[in-house]
Amino acid sequence: MRRILLILLLTAVALTGTEIRVAQIDDRDCSVSGEAAESSSRSENRLSVKIRNLTPRLVNLYQRYLDSGGMAKGEFKLSLTIGEDGYVEAVTVLRDRLNDADLAEQAAEMVATWFLGENQDEEHPGSVVCVYPFIFNFRTYYSPIVVVPLDSARELHPLRRAYWVEKEFSTGISDLVNIYNIYLMSSPDLEGTITVEFTLQHDGTVDNTQIVGNTTGSTSLASDIADRINEWRLSALKDADFTADVTVTYPLEFGSVGGSME
Repeated sequence: MRRILLILLLTAVALTGTEIRVAQIDDRDCSVSGEAAESSSRSENRLSVKIRNLTPRLVNLYQRYLDSGGMAKGEFKLSLTIGEDGYVEAVTVLRDRLNDADLAEQAAEMVATWFLGENQDEEHPGSVVCVYPFIFNFRTYYSPIVVVPLDSARELHPLRRAYWVEKEFSTGISDLVNIYNIYLMSSPDLEGTITVEFTLQHDGTVDNTQIVGNTTGSTSLASDIADRINEWRLSALKDADFTADVTVTYPLEFGSVGGSME
């Protein structure tokens, strides 16, 4: 029986394309003190888990900061006073090694809105103080994706920068995989790069998908890929109009490997 492996690569070419910084905030454990520190609802492990579940909100904040050109990173240690009702009542910055006052302020303000669950231990009521260090860091890679505003006089909307478009685009890759697999049934050695260009509108619709490069030798595969992408709908931008529309250029590398299977 013929075995066909599919490799659809949305990979970066070293030192070419668009530089993307990807936000990361490392996990740490909190230390707890205060009148309700003995509460089962306020154990260090439980609060650490709840904070980690909320940390992606900080990651998104940090990603937008990196998208705008920021490069600060480092430890940001906070003291959180958590009320009996579960809401953060106060935030104190104990250590700020981010070296960016605006980022630190926005991060502290976000944490101040968090809800960490009610204290349900009637024997140990009250609030606690949780000290938690957030370690802000990022990795850098180069993506082949290019995103430009249709209106050259406008700046890219933060959620239309390359990182966010690539992240959303990747959710539809299985559609393209299915199309490619069909072609591989009759042409198992079919491979190459198909470069697509499309308009991503402010409401999330994809329009005017075109093939601007194709080394596979299959015009029908390229056409089917373009047609499928043109059906996609990505995230809409709130409070934005047509001036936030962008042109996206993306090279998709298709590779097939034939083998045998008993």
